[in-house]
Amino acid sequence: MEILLQLIEEQGDEKEAQELLARVDKSEETIRQMEFKRMLGGEHDSGNAIVSINAGAGGTEAQDWVEMLLRMYLRWTEKRGLRVRSLIFWPEKKRV
Repeated sequence: MEILLQLIEEQGDEKEAQELLARVDKSEETIRQMEFKRMLGGEHDSGNAIVSINAGAGGTEAQDWVEMLLRMYLRWTEKRGLRVRSLIFWPEKKRV
């Protein structure tokens, strides 16, 4: 496709160049979809997953980071049409 684009550019045919670029974009999207399907083509890939995110030590910044990660994962699953069920566990405060 690169060679074809060079030939088209040498001829100065803008319409052909635009058509080739549209085909390249379409091909790239098809390749991305195929790669994604290949990654999730294993025996157990259709199963459920459990993801655990913990703030650990770090105070407020660690909690903020966990919130950002959670939001990122939720948006990722939304875009792919996956269902999510969130279970939030708050640590108990230690009693003296």
